[in-house]
This record gives sequence, structure tokens and C-alpha cells, in this order.
Amino acid sequence: MDTKTCTKCGEEKPIGEFGLRRDKKRNGEIITRRQGQCKVCINTRSKKWVARNQAKHDAYHKKYSSKWWSRHPEKGKEYRKKRRFETALWSSEYEARKFSYAKCTATVGELEATFTGRCHVCGISEEENGGKRLCMDHCHRTGEFRGWLCGKCNRSLGALGDSIERILELALYLERVKQ
Repeated sequence: MDTKTCTKCGEEKPIGEFGLRRDKKRNGEIITRRQGQCKVCINTRSKKWVARNQAKHDAYHKKYSSKWWSRHPEKGKEYRKKRRFETALWSSEYEARKFSYAKCTATVGELEATFTGRCHVCGISEEENGGKRLCMDHCHRTGEFRGWLCGKCNRSLGALGDSIERILELALYLERVKQ
């Protein structure tokens, strides 16, 4: 069995523990060879770099991801349809990190069980709303999942700061000026 010594940790490991690397020579020829560091050392180094450069890492992946999805729209539609509730949770986690609030504590099963295809506030369906998807609403302080809302209801709730008092005052105001 072929072995190789890692240039980082110095351990001798089976050749399969080293990833493949493709290099281009000056004459344009491409050669494939094994990495100098083992997969474990490269993985450790990568994780440390990401921890130190989280913003740069996120920006790169956002740029790359949006380019790929724009070049493959049919795959994107199929993927999002198949993994609707998983992607809702993932995007919620991303937003929670981005804006520093608690991530949603719901599971994919809970999201599926509560989904009716209609806004839990105004009752509009996704089809009636121009095909726009419903938003997964959750408390930004506790992370507790509350339900599915259309974009208008979700934005309104956020603009009012999730405050019951503000919502009631706004309703009273509308009643007063309606007369």
C-alpha cells in the first residue's frame, strides 16, 4: 500500500488520505498529483481561516451561489420545490447570523405540519399573491416559530416591532379616523 508523509502534521498516512491537486505547467499541460498536506490538516486549516474571515467567506459564497443559480434557473426551481422547508430554515439561520437575532428553533417536520399554503393573518394564498412564497415567521428574541405569513403581513409585523400594543393602537387610530 502506498503511503505519503503530511508536510503539516508529519504523519505517514495512506495515499488516499491526500486530496488530488491539478496543476498547469507553463506549456499548458495539466498534471494531477497529490496534495502535500493530508485532508485532515487542510480541513483544519480551512476551518480556522473561515473563523478568522467569516465576512469574506460569506461574501464569496453569496457571489458564487447567486451566479450558479442564475445560470441554472431550472435546477433552482426544482431544488427549492423539493426542499422548500429545509431552505426556509437555512435562509432563516443565515438571516439570524446576518442580523444577530435568535435562529428559529422549529424543525422541518413542524414547518411542514403547520403549512397550509395560506397566510395565517390575512388568509391570502401563494397563488393569489402572484406566486410569491409565504414567509416563515418566528420570534427574533426566542427563536420560536409562529407561523407562515405573506410578505405584506410579515413586513408589517416587523415594522411594528412585534408589539401588540402598537398593533392595537394602530387599529384604534384607524377606527378613529374612519368616522
